[in-house]
Parts: sequence; C-alpha cells; structure tokens
Amino acid sequence: MFKYATVIFLAGTVAVAGATGTTSATYRDAGGKVTGTATVSGNYITYRDAGGKVTGTTSACGNNTTYRDAGGKVTGTATVSGNNTTYRDAG
Repeated sequence: MFKYATVIFLAGTVAVAGATGTTSATYRDAGGKVTGTATVSGNYITYRDAGGKVTGTTSACGNNTTYRDAGGKVTGTATVSGNNTTYRDAG
C-alpha cells in the first residue's frame, strides 16, 4: 500500500508542472505539521522531506513522466493516453 500512496502523492504534484518559473508546494499532516515540499522548475519537480533532504524527483516529457528516488534511480513511470494514465513500477 505504501508504494501506491507514494505514486498518488507524486502524481498529484505533477499537475503544477505546467507552471512557468519556479513554484513550490508545502505538504502538511492532519495536525498542520509540515511533512515535505515539492519545488517545480520547468518540467522537473524536486521533493524534499520536512528537514530539506531530497527524497525524489519527477521529470515530464510529453505524455511521459519518470519518477526517481533521491539517488537518481528510476522507480517508476506514468504514461498518459487520452483519459487513461498507466503507472509502471520499475521493480
């Protein structure tokens, strides 16, 4: 279940990838405590935990999105075709 929650978190952030310049989003838990951030720059999103440590990145090219862990290893992809999005785990 954790993998799917992570994919949903990442996919939800991709929506802001079309913004110009640099845009940031802050994630908070139910109590309002900051749990992390996402910073969009062009077609790239960098995710950080509450301490500022990079936890992963997302890059978009056309209808394809690639998810990477903090070390740059591909962890999954998403492909959009019409109204369908297909997520693939790299493992």
